[in-house]
Amino acid sequence: MGRRACEAPLRRRVVPAAAPAGRYARGRPERRGAARDRPRESVVPRDRRHGPGGRRRRRGDDDVTKVAYYKGCLASLSAKELDSATQALAPKVGYELVELESVTCCGAGDIHEAEPDYYLHLNARI
Repeated sequence: MGRRACEAPLRRRVVPAAAPAGRYARGRPERRGAARDRPRESVVPRDRRHGPGGRRRRRGDDDVTKVAYYKGCLASLSAKELDSATQALAPKVGYELVELESVTCCGAGDIHEAEPDYYLHLNARI
């Protein structure tokens, strides 16, 4: 069995779901019967297409969703770009980040550096 024989079934199962039109649709079987006459429905529910609340957000919109945000010491020290990107994108999609005040360090950095075996054990539980 050659490589091309293995790839074709996977392509038929995965790619049409992700991209039903264009060059990827050539290998798809034709839709038959009532399914052909019925328009395709979107995978995304109608009320969630434009972010929280199901409608387009405008600047100055009062109904912003507040979410708790725990950046921890890893996001503020070693992954600063992740923290800054999260804080920059949240308002654009309708979220207000509320930083948690009375939280403590989870110890992930110390555990990873000091006890790698223990760190692997903790990850195995997830």
